[in-house]
Formats: sequence, C-alpha cells, structure tokens
Amino acid sequence: MSYLLYCILNGHRGPARPTLRGVREQTVWVLDCDDLCAAVSQGAESSPAGHDPNSAPQLDDLLAYAKVVEAFHRRESVVP
Repeated sequence: MSYLLYCILNGHRGPARPTLRGVREQTVWVLDCDDLCAAVSQGAESSPAGHDPNSAPQLDDLLAYAKVVEAFHRRESVVP
C-alpha cells in the first residue's frame, strides 16, 4: 500500500481538523507523531479507469491536492 502526502503539520492540536476528500476522492487523515503530523490519503496504486500512477498527474488530481493543502493552511501553518 502506498500513501500520498499532502503536507506536514504542527503536532500540537488546536481546533478540530477538517475531514477532507483528496486526490481521486480518497479520505484525507492526519497521522500524529509527537511534534509533527502528516496529512495523508491512500495512494493511487491502480485506478479503475486504468490510469498509470507513474504517469504525469491529471489536472483534476492537482486541483484536489491543492485544495487539501489550502484547507489545512487556512487553519494552521503547514509545510507543503
């Protein structure tokens, strides 16, 4: 299984973080590890549409990725 990393966050939780859908409608969750966290979703090992995960990303995927980073950045500092 692979994961898609959206951004690194501060590990000290403030207000509740949003529940988001990312690239290919995958649920984005936050992995906590001491002082840092990572916003991730399941990676795209394969796609029902036959999309090769090693090819250049599609515009829809890039926009979904940017929306997730932007949503976290509205609430706290992130490292994209």
